[in-house]
Amino acid sequence: MTQLFLDHFEGFGSMLNHYFERSPWSVREISDTDGSSRGERGSRYQRRYAIRNASHQVGTLVLSNADDYSLERPNVHANVEIHVTRTIPASTLAELLFGIAWHVAGATPEELETSHQSIRDATGLDGPPDIRVMAHPTAVRISGSALAYLRRVGIARRERLE
Repeated sequence: MTQLFLDHFEGFGSMLNHYFERSPWSVREISDTDGSSRGERGSRYQRRYAIRNASHQVGTLVLSNADDYSLERPNVHANVEIHVTRTIPASTLAELLFGIAWHVAGATPEELETSHQSIRDATGLDGPPDIRVMAHPTAVRISGSALAYLRRVGIARRERLE
């Protein structure tokens, strides 16, 4: 089933870039992503992306399947690491993290709110976002069902019909 994950997320970077087309954020898939890596529990497959803000690479996104990944349970983990070399407004960082969460943990409003709360807990993005800046490395793990993403790209419906 892990090959299914790689197939499902083949166009994830393009969809994320489309989502961020009016912002300074973009991702570029790192070419060595089709290999398997050993997770803490079982085999995991990954898709890795360089995260760019304007024209600067500022971090990485590693998308991996959960151990029980399937069409019925498309659970994934997104590990986002931002290594800020200059200050980035908190509202800009929040736009990136919440956008990623919408794609990988947005199957239900409750799940999306849980992922948003984990982002707020990890980054301290509770205050006025236009005032605070993030000048230190930030690491956030977002986990959830990618069913909403699969529906948006038409995979869930197409595979059920086959």
